[in-house]
Amino acid sequence: MIKIRVFRAVDEPETCQRWIEGHVKLLTLFGITSITSAKPVWVTDPATYVILAESPSGDKVLGGARYRSRTELHSYRLRRLPPLR
Repeated sequence: MIKIRVFRAVDEPETCQRWIEGHVKLLTLFGITSITSAKPVWVTDPATYVILAESPSGDKVLGGARYRSRTELHSYRLRRLPPLR
């Protein structure tokens, strides 16, 4: 059994840091060393939300994702992708 939570990054910076550390370790195992998500700028962004999967006791982070909602300061550039063949 796992526990899934959603929270604003600014509300739980310590939990975000645990997730970042685990994410970096996992990617490093696959030889990926240039990791932009390891830069904790998003942890202080009130428009960023974290979806976290953790052990029932909350002591182990099992996985997660982050979502930054669009704001006046942060907009998204959309790209047109070529059609799938």
